[in-house]
Amino acid sequence: MEGYKIKKIYDKNNKRLIVIDQEATSDFWDSWWKKEDFLKEYQHTAGATNWFDKHLKMYLGNFVPAGAKILDGGCGTGQYVYALSKWGYDAYGVDFAQKTVDTIKKNFPDMKISLQDVRNLDFTDNYFDAYYSGGVIEHFWEGYDEIINEAYRVLKENGYLFISVPNFSPLLQFKALLGTFEVYTGTEKPEGFYQFCINHKKEINHIKQLGFKFVLKKKSNAMRGLCNEISTIAPIAKKFIGRKNFFTKCAKSILNHTLTVVAGSGIMIVFKKTT
Repeated sequence: MEGYKIKKIYDKNNKRLIVIDQEATSDFWDSWWKKEDFLKEYQHTAGATNWFDKHLKMYLGNFVPAGAKILDGGCGTGQYVYALSKWGYDAYGVDFAQKTVDTIKKNFPDMKISLQDVRNLDFTDNYFDAYYSGGVIEHFWEGYDEIINEAYRVLKENGYLFISVPNFSPLLQFKALLGTFEVYTGTEKPEGFYQFCINHKKEINHIKQLGFKFVLKKKSNAMRGLCNEISTIAPIAKKFIGRKNFFTKCAKSILNHTLTVVAGSGIMIVFKKTT
């Protein structure tokens, strides 16, 4: 989201944060992703060098056997489809941004990526062993039930659903209580709606009601959360983050683990399909 002017408003009725910027249409994503060096991004993700990718790879390894079929629903540039393939899985991807999908198919024809809507998938029932949804469900103002219901349909019995979303962290909740954010009490989608920062406890309970069993959750990106929300420490923290020596790597790891509970800006949640 760098380069865009972002506004956050507090949805007090639903205990979540609304991010206002540009509506996340297919044209928006085509424009956003066209600047990406796809291959460089693919290789970086497959290398699992950052905190999130390491943990995603680890949890997939814990729950999903090698060779299993995995769908990336809302795959964007296809970076995780590529990574999943490199990690030993039979990976598929779908997205609704046509120009982006066309670019992938032209330059990486062996990747199993197609133009589809995650709310109405063109796969048979019980087809996949796992489903990954990275940064998708938070963009739907009207709710994500159709997405989760489709994930349930295409997953095999005892299949796993991995969801990553922006987290309405305790730090953000504290700022909301202090009155930092404008309070939104309406019901209509505000102009420029981009995404929600999710109240994960509420959404875990909701997804359980849609037929899934909660397995685990893992918060991430504490340093990013601090830098985004406490402007006075951002310049110092960004310089610190940019250093690559052994001491700062160790310090960053310790700080991330220590501060994630309070300031983690992202969260990964794992579910299992039940019958």
